[in-house]
Amino acid sequence: MRWMLIALFFVGCAAEPDTALAPENEQSRAAALLREQAIAGDAAARQNAVDQLSTMGDYGVVSGVQLFDHADIGVKTSGLQVLRRIADAHPHVLARLEQGLAHANPRVRSESAAAAAAIGEPAANLIPALVPALADDDWEVRYHASRALGTTGWRTYEFEGTLMATARHDLDRRVREAASASHEAVRVAWIGHQKTLPRTH
Repeated sequence: MRWMLIALFFVGCAAEPDTALAPENEQSRAAALLREQAIAGDAAARQNAVDQLSTMGDYGVVSGVQLFDHADIGVKTSGLQVLRRIADAHPHVLARLEQGLAHANPRVRSESAAAAAAIGEPAANLIPALVPALADDDWEVRYHASRALGTTGWRTYEFEGTLMATARHDLDRRVREAASASHEAVRVAWIGHQKTLPRTH
């Protein structure tokens, strides 16, 4: 039910105004103004837009996705910052994060990985896109990908060897520490998952 609003935005449906939904309509107009601020404003205005949109729930999710779809890298990363703060696992969000992880710009890749880390286990479908990011040329991308893989639960266990290799051999201490912590989190999650499975005799 709570994703219906988001779905309506993305399929282009427009409902007639309803006085019972006046606060939501006002919020929608406010979100539109903030998106314009994020696109056309200076750095301070863009940061204010990110801060405000991050408190607007579904309207913030819609706005974050729309900002991500903008061609400008600064606007795109602002959208990712909104999505990271809201940490909603809507399919449209996960699709954008998957695109972001493969983007040519390292800022976009890094922010996408950071957003996946904020979402956590509901972002487990992004594991195949996060694992290659452990070998990214940019240390921040590797760092956030390492952190994200520690939040996606037991399904990451398939790649625990890759995480361990990153923890041991990455050139950046921050990445090694993040990968080590994530490796342990994944191991614990896997043990917990095994305990939930029916015992075979």
